[in-house]
Amino acid sequence: MSKRIVLLQALAAIPGEVAAILKMVDDEAGWRHTDADSWSLADVVQHLLLVEGQFQQRLQRVMTEERPFLPYIHPSPSEHTRTESLADLVAEFTQLREQTVAYLTSLKAKNWEKTAVHETEGPVTFHFLVQMIIDHDNDHLSQLQTLSQSLIPNPQ
Repeated sequence: MSKRIVLLQALAAIPGEVAAILKMVDDEAGWRHTDADSWSLADVVQHLLLVEGQFQQRLQRVMTEERPFLPYIHPSPSEHTRTESLADLVAEFTQLREQTVAYLTSLKAKNWEKTAVHETEGPVTFHFLVQMIIDHDNDHLSQLQTLSQSLIPNPQ
C-alpha cells in the first residue's frame, strides 16, 4: 500500500473518530468551557471546520501556483461563532473532509511532490502538507478525548 493511500485513509477516518468521541456528550455539555481560557468541544469542532476550508484552499494553491508562500494557519477562537448542534457541526466537517479526500484522490502521484514555502516550515512538499493536516487532526482528537472525558460523569 502506498504512503498516499495510508494518508488518504487517515484523513477519511478522522470525522468518524470525532463523532465517536462526541457520541457520549450531549449538546449542553459540548458547549461547556471548563475555564475562561479553555475551548469547549464545540470550539474544537468549529476550529476543525475553519481550518479544513483553509487547508483545501492551501492544497489547491500548491497545485495551481509555482511554489506559493503559505502563511501559518491559526484562526482565532473569536471565530468560533457557530451555534449549531455538535452533530450538525460534525456532519459539516465530515462533508468538507470528504471533499478534501476526493480532491486528493483525484491527483496523480507526481503532483504530491509539488512544492511550496511554508511560513514556519520553510520549503515543503504537497505530501508533507497532507501529513501536517493529519498531525493537526491528531492533536485535536487528543484534545477532544481529554475534554469529553472531563465532561462524562464517572459512575460510582
